[in-house]
Amino acid sequence: MVELYAVTDDTAPPPPPLRAVGADGLTAVVGPAGPYGVYAPELRRRHDERVEALMERRTLVPVPYGTRLPDDEAVVAEVAARRAELLFALARVRGAVELTVRAVSQEGTADALDAILAPAARASKRLPGPELLRAAYLVDREAVPDFIRHVEALRRPGLDVRCTGPSPPYSFTDVP
Repeated sequence: MVELYAVTDDTAPPPPPLRAVGADGLTAVVGPAGPYGVYAPELRRRHDERVEALMERRTLVPVPYGTRLPDDEAVVAEVAARRAELLFALARVRGAVELTVRAVSQEGTADALDAILAPAARASKRLPGPELLRAAYLVDREAVPDFIRHVEALRRPGLDVRCTGPSPPYSFTDVP
């Protein structure tokens, strides 16, 4: 059993214990799978840290924690079956990262805040949550400081706005 971490078109080997599995011109990054059916916050954290480390050096389609396949052959078959979707997702996120913005206020509208932030991003996506605004923004790596300045400019008494990231672009690589 292997755990799938990401798919990329970069052929550089990942750091151990991760390894690369070539699959129809793409590279699946896999690692040993932990105990099946066991959810432990530390395993989730380790998965996220590994995907973030991979993101530093390559464009990737991150794979959610807990995605397991029986062996390398199953990984190759799965990636080959989704090759077109994966190539599209890689092209969409190339050179970009995800930033998440949460805004809490008793007044104002999410649309007004999003209208200020969305033009500073390549793409945006509203996320469910109790806040006035919870949204993910796909931002070019070199534009991250400017985007954060836009977020900081929104802060005022009665409006708490927070930005987290950069993170792997989970919200913009809708590959099942």
